Amino acid sequence: MDSKLFMEIALGVFTIVGAIFTYALVPYLKEKRVYKWVVKAVYAAEQIFRGTNLGEKKKRYVLNFLKDNGINISESQLNILIEAAVRQLNTSKVEG
Repeated sequence: MDSKLFMEIALGVFTIVGAIFTYALVPYLKEKRVYKWVVKAVYAAEQIFRGTNLGEKKKRYVLNFLKDNGINISESQLNILIEAAVRQLNTSKVEG
């Protein structure tokens, strides 16, 4: 096989792999990392603020913690992740 043709094919393959990595894998890994921090922040809020009717205070704590630590996604996305983490926490309390 001609070395020039081989290099062009290899370059094309690397370009496709790079595009897949950039548009699929990076957001997936970022989401996993973000969710991990959301769960930790929710658990911390549960430990810090004990009692009833403290949901808004806990949520503010989580939002501030995430923003202070460079988690830069929209508030609506954060709300969804927080709700999922709270559900996970509540489920683990019932099962445990």
